[in-house]
Amino acid sequence: MQKNGIILLDKPAGITSFNVLAGIKKKLQTGKVGHAGTLDKFATGLLIVLTGSCTRITPLFLNLDKEYVAGIRFGIETDTLDPEGKIVDKQRVPVFREIERAIPRFIGDVSQIPPDYSAVHVNGKRSYQIKRNGDTPKLNKRKVTIHGLTVLSYDAGELVLNVKCSKGTYIRALARDLGRAAGSCAHVNSLRRIAIGPFSAENAVTPEQFDPVKDVGKPYRFISGLSVIKEAVIKEDQINSIKQGRIIREEFFESISSGEGDYAVFDRHLNLLAIIERMDGSFNYKAVLVES
Repeated sequence: MQKNGIILLDKPAGITSFNVLAGIKKKLQTGKVGHAGTLDKFATGLLIVLTGSCTRITPLFLNLDKEYVAGIRFGIETDTLDPEGKIVDKQRVPVFREIERAIPRFIGDVSQIPPDYSAVHVNGKRSYQIKRNGDTPKLNKRKVTIHGLTVLSYDAGELVLNVKCSKGTYIRALARDLGRAAGSCAHVNSLRRIAIGPFSAENAVTPEQFDPVKDVGKPYRFISGLSVIKEAVIKEDQINSIKQGRIIREEFFESISSGEGDYAVFDRHLNLLAIIERMDGSFNYKAVLVES
């Protein structure tokens, strides 16, 4: 059983991203399990789960674009902007043409104010903590990029929308703003994340299906699909140099591509050993996964 690797997990509704890992930890018999990118409790879909030493490479997956299918209910706004919140506003349900005219405003680089019930830090506290204490958090606008919005259906006041967006995009904020732009109000009634970067929920397993023997993938399978990092293969007689954190030199590599930036260092068997940064002709460690 491999404990150091990456899992594509299909999170069910009704459980937090943190709590869904409990079963994975139990099956793997390790507490070193984390995820890259949270999903709200009511949402379903893809979580990238990292286990063992691979938890050290979580940052590689945090900046990837996301893709969702969102059900947006018009005419009702809740305080959490999702189906679990209290109703705070009711408006008429707009006709589809009003929504259709508003959609283009939210494609491209847009400014969003995060939901009050979010994990954004405000003066050292989470925004949702401030809200639960009865205060209103002062949240600033954030620039995000929405690459595309495709209408899948509209029926009885519910819009089903495919959303392709950058990291940091709040679909709940998009629903709120789209509702207001259409002369109404809205909240997210359902949400499923179907992709993170090149990784698809179609290839994910549910917590119940998860098999610790076959469903923990080697890092190479995932890193080779990322454009944010390059690859290098270290010579066999220099693996100990990586293990012991020695200064790395160009001649240590069996193969390495050109250019500055982050590199994933593998051995000949494609086992991930380290993440390093190449800058101004020198190499610096960012994470070491192989133990000395």
